[in-house]
Amino acid sequence: MRANQSHETIPPYPFGAYEDGINILMLGDVVGPSGVKAVESLLPTLRQAWHVDFVSANAENADGLGVTPDSARRLLAAGVDVLTGGNHTFRNHKYRDFLLKEHRALRPMNIAAPTAPGRGYGVYSTGKGKIGVINLSGKTFMDAFDNPFAAVELALADMGRSMPIVVDFHAEATGEKKALLYHLEGRVSLVVGTHTHVQTADETIVGQTGYISDLGMCGVQNSIIGMNPEPIVSHYRTGLPPAFIPARGKAAVQGVLARINPHTGACTGIKRINISEIQEATG
Repeated sequence: MRANQSHETIPPYPFGAYEDGINILMLGDVVGPSGVKAVESLLPTLRQAWHVDFVSANAENADGLGVTPDSARRLLAAGVDVLTGGNHTFRNHKYRDFLLKEHRALRPMNIAAPTAPGRGYGVYSTGKGKIGVINLSGKTFMDAFDNPFAAVELALADMGRSMPIVVDFHAEATGEKKALLYHLEGRVSLVVGTHTHVQTADETIVGQTGYISDLGMCGVQNSIIGMNPEPIVSHYRTGLPPAFIPARGKAAVQGVLARINPHTGACTGIKRINISEIQEATG
């Protein structure tokens, strides 16, 4: 049987007139089946209630550590316009082929050789014009990826500045994320952090560029960054390798809603979102 689903009241649209700008919803890391279901349940209502023009979601953990084509397709069918990735993007071999075929799925452009499957940036159409999306990974406390500051310059040179551009920076260190913000200030519309699965309270606009250190996650809040706590607690107690099992149950949809001037690309508003989602199996 299908799950009974209910959610908190969706907050009112925070920016006044709907027509004043492009409304971009950027969702944090989708973690496990509960995160996917929460997005499926809430996103259609969010898009309608807030007149959202464009949605991105980081999908690299949609199946735990990694993402399958099936989960990716479910998120796209729910109303996500582009899926971004991170350091776990290539864990599932089938997803590598998916990246080759699906232009709406990105992977960080600096995590592998240029010959690796997929692309790190793309241009997408909305009813209010085109939007550029760039996906990058950090280096600090991460694997030995290429320099994201050099990579983003290659993407910007190819895309130009004729459209709003948003950046998903999948990175561990807040300082590295803030450094990218100031490096790109005035040249892109949004710089948002992903990867830590913990939503930060530092959303701001610097010049014309919106920013948050981490979008948070779409996943179970009573967990350890979306995973079942017991194996991870055992890892810290014993030192043995942990088993990463996605938590199931009450989830939340987290991220930011941003308003972008379609003519100048300036971010004119940014608002954190954190909406609970309850899913209870009935059989």
